[in-house]
Amino acid sequence: MKGRFDVLKELVRARPHAARARVERGETILHLCVKQNQLEALKFLVETMDDHNDLVNTRDNNGFTILHLAVADKQIETVNYLLNNTRVEVNALNTSGLTALDILVHGLRDVGDMDIGEALRGTGAMRAMNTHLPNHHPQVLQLTSEGDRSMKSKGKEHWLTRKRDALMVVASLIATMAFQAAVNPPGGTWQDNSTQNSQDTQAGKSHAAGKAIMADSNEEYYRLYLSYNTTGLISSLSIILMLITGLPFTHRLFMWMLTVVVWVAITSMALTYRIAMTFLTPDSAKAAVTNIIQMVVAVWCGVMALVLVGHTIRLLVASLRKLGKLCW
Repeated sequence: MKGRFDVLKELVRARPHAARARVERGETILHLCVKQNQLEALKFLVETMDDHNDLVNTRDNNGFTILHLAVADKQIETVNYLLNNTRVEVNALNTSGLTALDILVHGLRDVGDMDIGEALRGTGAMRAMNTHLPNHHPQVLQLTSEGDRSMKSKGKEHWLTRKRDALMVVASLIATMAFQAAVNPPGGTWQDNSTQNSQDTQAGKSHAAGKAIMADSNEEYYRLYLSYNTTGLISSLSIILMLITGLPFTHRLFMWMLTVVVWVAITSMALTYRIAMTFLTPDSAKAAVTNIIQMVVAVWCGVMALVLVGHTIRLLVASLRKLGKLCW
């Protein structure tokens, strides 16, 4: 099936009935064509077989028709071919009670989703909840509901995975920034050794090569700089540790904890930047630059505080509601 089109032609001509046989999981040769994205082979089989209208609607053990598979795999050309050249059932249900349109809606987002959706709706495709099912098939309705819940759960898991990956990248970048800021402080490091008896010693203080110039020039700034930078480094490493340990972030409490740690890490780096810029700015412009930086950082901290308070209120409200349900 993987591109051996000529071999397929000869096999079908020699044993046409073999093309109607089922393989593992109840799949037909048409299912295999769609799975391997072999549209030309699919066209050949459909045009060759007299009963192709029945074959295109054949279901595997999971109730999937070839239209289900084509939509799930985002094969736009295959979907258009089936809709325009065969009598495929556009509202066929699989064992989970899902139509092809349901699979498109609940699946991963793709640039071709709009085209597939328009093609399906143009031929009368509907969601399972909107199809007119006979009253003597209540089990199908139950399967549809279960299928929707399953797809929503998978969608939520996928969203959490993407968010976890993004947080991992952000935390790694913050940790890298904090480490570089620690080993390369503002003003650099001394390049030589000097004692109090040396003629080039500033303010009568000795210094050693590799030590931070900032520590000798302004000890208070250096202490604040290290405090904020170390807080950012430890917070970012804590985020990485929380993510790789597999904590259940679907729980509101753990999500709130992660939000707090992220807030601390980002705010610490903002304060580290403030100290660095204040130290590096010349005295002639320090007053104006310091006021601007302090105002921006204050607004930033205020916004972050509002976000943190909002998440805290949501957590408390959810906890109180849950507690109220338990009491009743």
